[in-house]
Amino acid sequence: TVFMPGAPPGAVDDDRTADTSSDTYILDYARWLGINLDKYPNLIWIAEYAMTAPLPPRWREFEDDSGQPYFQHLDTGQTQWENPLDDKCRAWCNNEVQIAEAEASIQALEEAIEQVKADGRRRCRHLQRQVGIAQREANAVAASLCSRRQTLSELQSAVRLLEDQLSVKSRSALKRGPGMRNHRPQ
Repeated sequence: TVFMPGAPPGAVDDDRTADTSSDTYILDYARWLGINLDKYPNLIWIAEYAMTAPLPPRWREFEDDSGQPYFQHLDTGQTQWENPLDDKCRAWCNNEVQIAEAEASIQALEEAIEQVKADGRRRCRHLQRQVGIAQREANAVAASLCSRRQTLSELQSAVRLLEDQLSVKSRSALKRGPGMRNHRPQ
């Protein structure tokens, strides 16, 4: 008779014999405890522990007339089919699953934070390139404006020079008088 610790009455397979330390038995017991081995294979230790752990103080294991194991608390006389460690093992499973899920959530958040940082760095580099382009364009516009101002200043100087020359010729013409305009010295 094979009995899984804590299995309810009728869960015993009389046609099966097994070494209670076998991997199959441990895996079956882990599943019976509610451990999702596909998702949390590292929790197998709870089943391994439960299968080898001594009963709590003042608890003893007996067999009924059909060979079905049951457990009795010696002080209270309470009997039960389920191993008194099973509730503790299920609680460990639940705690370990919560811890694993919390760790997975933390890891997912850390990965999301790293992604946001990477996106921020990428955007920052893009903005720096855009600022660099804008600065070069602004410098080119400023250089162009300086060149145009220089050209304008040179044109203004040339205009003043022409005005001055024109003014000198006009004064000279006025001094010579009206009839002297067409007069050329020989």
